[in-house]
Amino acid sequence: MLHFLSISPFALVKHCWMFGPSMKHTQDMWHKRILLIDDDAWIRDSMAVFFESEGSCFLALETAEEGLNELARRDYDIVICDYRLPGMDGLSFFKLIRGKDSVKLLITAYGTDTLPDEARAAGVDGYLVKPLDMKAIESELRRLVQGRHAVPRGPEKPKERGNANRAH
Repeated sequence: MLHFLSISPFALVKHCWMFGPSMKHTQDMWHKRILLIDDDAWIRDSMAVFFESEGSCFLALETAEEGLNELARRDYDIVICDYRLPGMDGLSFFKLIRGKDSVKLLITAYGTDTLPDEARAAGVDGYLVKPLDMKAIESELRRLVQGRHAVPRGPEKPKERGNANRAH
């Protein structure tokens, strides 16, 4: 098995795109192309070990600017980005890639009451607060990916609740 942590990002990308067509429609959740942008080397390395062991094509970068350059060259099924980064922040990054057909997940150690709404407005599909564990990331990504591939249903009648006048 190829050890992604021991090779350059160029070699990793070359390996990922040398084999087979896009995996966007595979039934296997983890045989996806995943891009992570985080300035914390520990997070990049930890996620690389996890996703590599699950059979994903995984690339980790340090800055949003590097992420934009990479997304200009290749499509990814999942894009995970930290909120606070050197240079461009994660929200600005997601606003710039809003039209990309990727599942988008924002991660942050600096959550605020308004950040989830700002993230949704920037085109982000999911939001997680650090510290993270791989179980939380896996669960959220499964939910997001399965939601993308769900068969759309017609509008449902709202279910009646015990206290319909209650503020949400």
